[in-house]
Amino acid sequence: MRDFAPLLLLSVATLVGDTANSADIADQDAAVLSAVAEKYCSDTDSPYVVLESIAARPPDYLDDWLQAIHVQKEDALSLKNRNPSGTGLPPDAEYKCLRVTESAIIDRAFKTKPKHFKKEPERTPEWAAFYEAFPKAKGVMTLSLPAYLATGNEAIVYVSLECGSLCGTGYIYSLLHASGTWTVTKKTMLWIS
Repeated sequence: MRDFAPLLLLSVATLVGDTANSADIADQDAAVLSAVAEKYCSDTDSPYVVLESIAARPPDYLDDWLQAIHVQKEDALSLKNRNPSGTGLPPDAEYKCLRVTESAIIDRAFKTKPKHFKKEPERTPEWAAFYEAFPKAKGVMTLSLPAYLATGNEAIVYVSLECGSLCGTGYIYSLLHASGTWTVTKKTMLWIS
């Protein structure tokens, strides 16, 4: 039994180390997304935005656009790999004007028949129903979990905001970690509709 003691201690130390590392990453994710929310909310005049509780997975067609704005291929891949389908956002981030909402509630809002519907180019019955369910909301936002760049003190986050059938934007937020704080340094538009 004594021969297994070092192996057992190594396994326990590895498990504790992995758990601590996961907790550190979760804390960093929350800090990065809090900085993105702070920046977005300080730039908008809308009372709130509905934030999907599931992390956004950047679409495949963004690869070329990411490279066009000088995001390295491995960083774009890291952004995708950090955001597999169904990954939840960290609950302890400070989302400010972003109202975290379960996907099922958002889906139900879009599927409800609107009480008041006036046909407009960017307003479909689905969007009318959404705005009845979420009055004064600017739209629906999705955030990716951050990808941390090789420098160790930089991160990128994909942000998508939809506000109608012909209304939406997608951005990459670039952040820098200095003096213990994550700060948005750049916001680059990737697409608009």
